[in-house]
Amino acid sequence: MKSHLTSKTTVVKLWALHGLVDFYIGFDIWDRFDWYSAFLWHQGLEKFCKAYLLGTKSSEYECLPEQQARETIDKIVRKEMGHNLIDMLDKLIAIKVLNKEVKTKVYRYYGKDYTGEELIEILEKAYIECRYPLITDPVKRVYFTPEKTSWWDPLSSQELMNFTFEVGLKILGSIEKDFNITISRNRTENEGLLFKFVKNEDWLRFRRYFFEEDV
Repeated sequence: MKSHLTSKTTVVKLWALHGLVDFYIGFDIWDRFDWYSAFLWHQGLEKFCKAYLLGTKSSEYECLPEQQARETIDKIVRKEMGHNLIDMLDKLIAIKVLNKEVKTKVYRYYGKDYTGEELIEILEKAYIECRYPLITDPVKRVYFTPEKTSWWDPLSSQELMNFTFEVGLKILGSIEKDFNITISRNRTENEGLLFKFVKNEDWLRFRRYFFEEDV
């Protein structure tokens, strides 16, 4: 028997909201745990990508009985998509959800230029580092002096956050427009998730930064 729990609207909104939770937590801890912020931004962006792509594949699960639909969704997100963020972003570029300039746009921080594609690679490395700690950090510091006394760690860069939020907001906007789904900006309307534990002033600070709202 079909279930509203596996309808396109429910599935897409659920994945998008969980991505929003990842973005919020990453934003909240950024000044203290930049490694884990990058991990959470990777996860949030991945969930936004999967939310949209699941919306395009709703014919594969929406008409199925609930348990079978759940298994089909699980197969799509685990086996077909995995955690390959670059591949998911490429798919969204191919169907015009994102502009191809997402990967070529240059972001500058402390005199160092990074393309969007390079920042995606940094997110990927941070994701791997958090899951499988290594002796040598895969994301290298950028030194400004021969003596290596002045350096910049890409993971603590505001540009990494800016890039992730910029791309995430574009995907979220397309989810709302293309699937006629509303993701509430009101914290109290999303209390089924972590947001019920979030102070209102902290949520408003995140809204101003991520949604670029004057609240």
